[in-house]
Amino acid sequence: MNGERAPFFAVSTYKLLCMTIGSLGFYIPFWFYMHWSRIEEREHRSLLPLLRAIFAIPFVYFLFRRFADAQREHHAGEPLAAGLWAIVLIVLNLLASTLMMQAGAWPLLGILLSLLEVVPLLVAQAAINQHNQLLVPGHDRNDRLTPANRLVLLIGGVFWLMMAWSLLSGQLPVSSLGQSGFAGLK
Repeated sequence: MNGERAPFFAVSTYKLLCMTIGSLGFYIPFWFYMHWSRIEEREHRSLLPLLRAIFAIPFVYFLFRRFADAQREHHAGEPLAAGLWAIVLIVLNLLASTLMMQAGAWPLLGILLSLLEVVPLLVAQAAINQHNQLLVPGHDRNDRLTPANRLVLLIGGVFWLMMAWSLLSGQLPVSSLGQSGFAGLK
């Protein structure tokens, strides 16, 4: 590794998947924040990365379009289909959020559907990893789990096990899940 920073946030798709599921979706705003922070740093102008991360849905297309534009500019493989993947993420988010507010077994389906929100992020990250590799071949690929990552995964794993045990034992009625307000991206 040469110590140079990649133009966009570098994280392996495997780590992105593990951290998203293991953190119960809390890694997603972090992922958006890191990308917007890199762009803000590179462009030397205020982009309010924290707000763009918290309210990711209205800004997802603009981030994905920046990825695609950078790929085109540097001839870094087939450009990301920014509009398509932004729409997929928005639709998954809206469906998951809507299902989680329903009664009966629908909230459980909403939680499972919200896990699929990581798919467009994986596609986008794979494209940007290719771009990063072309521009800065020796950059830190961020493909190892740090002690902090492992702690988050441990806590998330305990939560997932408690939820599964509660559902299987009947102590947590499925209809109560919709009242918890849990959603991957709101």
